Amino acid sequence: MRMNHFTIHSSFLLISFLFFNSCKEEPHLWHVDSQGQVMGEYIASHPDQFSEFEKLIKATGKGSLLNTRGPFTLFLPIDEAMLEYYSFKDVSSLQDFSDSDQKVLVFNHIVGADISCNAIGDYVVTEFEGTDIIVNKHSKIIDREIQTANGYIHVIDRVMDPITDDIYTVVSSDPSYQIFAEGLSITGLKDTLQIISFPFGQKEARTRFTVLAVADTIFHRYGIHSTEELMGRCKANPDSVTFLHNPFYRYIEYHCMTGSYYLSDLNTGIYPILSRDNNISFTIDTDYKINYDRNTDTYTGFNIPASDTPAKNGGTACSG
Repeated sequence: MRMNHFTIHSSFLLISFLFFNSCKEEPHLWHVDSQGQVMGEYIASHPDQFSEFEKLIKATGKGSLLNTRGPFTLFLPIDEAMLEYYSFKDVSSLQDFSDSDQKVLVFNHIVGADISCNAIGDYVVTEFEGTDIIVNKHSKIIDREIQTANGYIHVIDRVMDPITDDIYTVVSSDPSYQIFAEGLSITGLKDTLQIISFPFGQKEARTRFTVLAVADTIFHRYGIHSTEELMGRCKANPDSVTFLHNPFYRYIEYHCMTGSYYLSDLNTGIYPILSRDNNISFTIDTDYKINYDRNTDTYTGFNIPASDTPAKNGGTACSG
């Protein structure tokens, strides 16, 4: 990636955000076994495992939803996971959550049909960790593909905490990306990246961004230990860093893409940056390659373990 007379071959944190109105559902014919249990019945028949989640269903009045035809996919936390979640949220029981928080929590675990976004419009991210399947970076599936009459249940060992942070907040809260995060702040790009939705007609539309954030350790390899030093390397005027023509702004903005992508969403091709006046090239073959140079066989790769971290106006895929 060549910008302003210097090159940083780095590993990126790719952070992308996906939205409910981008979920596309393919026609699906669900063959119902009228003799089988529906999800609500399955949960009720296992009080030794799922009594806390059943309380959540009853408290929100969503039991009827899980007893309908579906199909659904339910990520079902065990009782121990629910109790651990209460402790994490510094409450003593389910009753300490507001009605609205309870509804968000239950919908956060329900996915409609065969699409990958849950009932509140956020994408559910799954990845392998050895032979284990991890959901949203933290919840391990401990019993998978339990078929019911109206869909599948995957039992998880941790509650999926509803996502609230925007893409800028995700980057800036990670201590590994402080130089780049400060760059997003002083250029004013953070203001755009913090927008989750905006009025569109009679409804709200969700935004979509992907950020390729350079880790501090990468900058350190090039002798850059602050945004001021990065600005100097870009030969940028510090008085105009919020303007599109400024070299520092151009460098930071080059790492911000329109659209939202998980690693699995990327295909070989050209993707526009935020201003849409430049592009980033991806080559997908034996690796995920950013701006691959076939003549020198060099490229920027992804930090796979850090990828695909979910966030409110999207989900993350990290490069390395």
